[in-house]
Amino acid sequence: FCPRNAVHDILSSIGSTHISGEFHRMVAADPGRYFEEQPHLKEVISSLKESGKRLIFASNSPFWYVDAGMKHVMGDDWREDWDVVIVSAGKPLFYTEEARPFREVSSVTGRVKFKKIDVLEKGEVYTEGCLRELIRCTNWNLSTDDRTPTTDDAARLGADGLATPKVLYIGDSLFADLVDAKRQYGWTTAAVTPEVGHEIEKMSRTQFMLTQ
Repeated sequence: FCPRNAVHDILSSIGSTHISGEFHRMVAADPGRYFEEQPHLKEVISSLKESGKRLIFASNSPFWYVDAGMKHVMGDDWREDWDVVIVSAGKPLFYTEEARPFREVSSVTGRVKFKKIDVLEKGEVYTEGCLRELIRCTNWNLSTDDRTPTTDDAARLGADGLATPKVLYIGDSLFADLVDAKRQYGWTTAAVTPEVGHEIEKMSRTQFMLTQ
């Protein structure tokens, strides 16, 4: 038994199921089997909205998969809880692309439309895009004072209007979601990684430490 070979095979299997779309099709067909119940999630989202927060949903997954999961977790009208919904965002390139435009996705057919997007409308679904286009199409500017640090990259990309710790980004991928958001734009980040907590618990045990 070679642990390195096992790790290689497992990672290859995970990668191939994501690339082929087989993983997404299995989960979307039976979300109740794969998603843990989150009874308080809708309440949390509603609380954020009531306090005046602007909410952006940004996922690297395709719309049909996102829609199946979110309908299961939050109900058929889940898009109404978000100010902007972005799918197939292509993170982390979403943070570094300079002029990749948004495209609208039909919520009925899932097809991508060809019309030019100048305003991101609530209830609609968009794909691709970049942070610079997000700022242009929402006209949001949270950096209202000179005390908020702005990196050279944020200024170059025209994204200094959102380069502020006032933005809270919650993601489940340290690489795709959190690294560039924190490093380039100074966003406050939160990682939803329960598997890391499991690993920390294992590594804290005396038996594990004695084997190192």
